Amino acid sequence: MSERAVAALPLVALGEAMVAIAPREPGLLELVGSFTPFVAGAECNVAVGVSRLGVPAAFLGRVGDDPFGRMIRRRLGAEGIDSSWVQVDPDRPTAVFFKENRGLSNETRVYYYRQGSAGQAVEADPRWRELVERAGMVHVSGITAMISADARAAVKTLLRWAEDAGVPVAFCVNLRHKLGDVPAWRRVLEPLLGSVSLLFASEDELKATFGLGPEAVLTRLRPGGIRRIVVTRGADGATVYAPGAAPLAKPALAVGGVVDTVGAGDGLVAGYVAGYLRGLDEERCLDLGLFAGAMAVRSRGDSDGLPLWAEAEAHLSGRPPIER
Repeated sequence: MSERAVAALPLVALGEAMVAIAPREPGLLELVGSFTPFVAGAECNVAVGVSRLGVPAAFLGRVGDDPFGRMIRRRLGAEGIDSSWVQVDPDRPTAVFFKENRGLSNETRVYYYRQGSAGQAVEADPRWRELVERAGMVHVSGITAMISADARAAVKTLLRWAEDAGVPVAFCVNLRHKLGDVPAWRRVLEPLLGSVSLLFASEDELKATFGLGPEAVLTRLRPGGIRRIVVTRGADGATVYAPGAAPLAKPALAVGGVVDTVGAGDGLVAGYVAGYLRGLDEERCLDLGLFAGAMAVRSRGDSDGLPLWAEAEAHLSGRPPIER
């Protein structure tokens, strides 16, 4: 490992923190008798993931002055994440969503309740700029850019600050059709990507938002700044594309006892970004991302299964996770 592995560069993530209400048993949501709340939200999951992997992280966002907002801030603090920058809104609630597990493969359906939420009213605080300038990387996703005009303005401001400071930006498309049709996603995302260094997307998301494959997206968007595209392929693993280099493809890890696949993509992002900020080489970054994504599906919470650095280091070194 390089010297940067000892003192990892910090991550600053801006996003929508939510509470996921997960059923304790499969079945129709209206017939389930008990639930468990979990902290969730794409960028929030990534912040948890990188923090568990030994990378300092700060989360920027807005929650309500309510029990769910307090739950989020308490969980972030417990994970070692700097949550002192989170805005608390006395007039808007924290967004929640419910999961429903049903079907022969126990598929997960999600019902969102975010209209009028605190997260939609997030604003870029001028005090955040100094935090961004000290960061090793900034992370945002398409979800935050799509949930409201206010959130989109905050994303734009953060990306401008990062670009001015020469701080790389990791951007995950995270296409959600409930937030807008494909033309709307394309209109919102394309102006943002000039500030992006590292793009995460599935091949379907690339084709939907740009109408192009990964190699063509790289050619089209440079010299806008994109240096890597990590194409996620679900059960087939992931591939890294970089200008002038052959694609680096890795298969997914075999996972026994999949509980919930929601959050697997965020786990992959967290692992790859943590590897980058630790100074690992490209292959190790992808290995770490695939490991974190595989660990994420072993629990009901979106981020509860994400690995600790000791577990990840053992995996990367080929050692058993528990020495006996």
